Amino acid sequence: MNIFDYVVLFFKEAWSMTVDMSPYLLVGMLVSGLISIYVNDNFISRHIGSKNFNSVFKATIFGIPLPLCSCGVIPVAATLRSSGASKGSTVSFLVSTPQTGVDSILLTYGMLGPAMAVFRPLAALISGLLSGLAVNIFDKETQNQPEAFNSFNKKTKLGALDKIKSALEYGFITLPSDIAVPLFQGLALATLISMFLPPDFIAENFSNMLLLPAMLLISIPLYV
Repeated sequence: MNIFDYVVLFFKEAWSMTVDMSPYLLVGMLVSGLISIYVNDNFISRHIGSKNFNSVFKATIFGIPLPLCSCGVIPVAATLRSSGASKGSTVSFLVSTPQTGVDSILLTYGMLGPAMAVFRPLAALISGLLSGLAVNIFDKETQNQPEAFNSFNKKTKLGALDKIKSALEYGFITLPSDIAVPLFQGLALATLISMFLPPDFIAENFSNMLLLPAMLLISIPLYV
């Protein structure tokens, strides 16, 4: 293959991934817009805005049952952060939410049995807590409130139509402009992995149970 063929393949793979993830990303943006209008910033700051264990725990518990995937959770987490959530709480929400949800827990119970149905949310809880607490421990930045922290009081005075318009404007215009760069960076990286990693590479080379750590090292960046 020449360079032109690789370029064409890159854009084909990127487009395929964009089509696959766009419905979930759009749902996440819609949820973010609704949160920006209908969820009080002071409520978010009061419950998950502090740099402590309780905030991380609440953010994790809040995230586990939500039916958001790893794409859809990103704009929602960005909205929570801009609304007053602490860094640790945001990370715990970002880690725990896409791992499971009410729908996937029920589906796991039906297909894999009760043990797996219990283990999945438990794993999400533990990983969410550890991630959030690690951020709180190692992040030395002083907790600051966002500039638009008190904007909710103005939002409540809007009419129903204006609220919907404001939610859509935030979810599909303001927020995408904030996350566009890292989103496209992740898409480009995922496209390269898809291009150069053979489809059966993992199945053929890492079927031995003793190589589970190697599976983690490969699967985590693939998923992210």
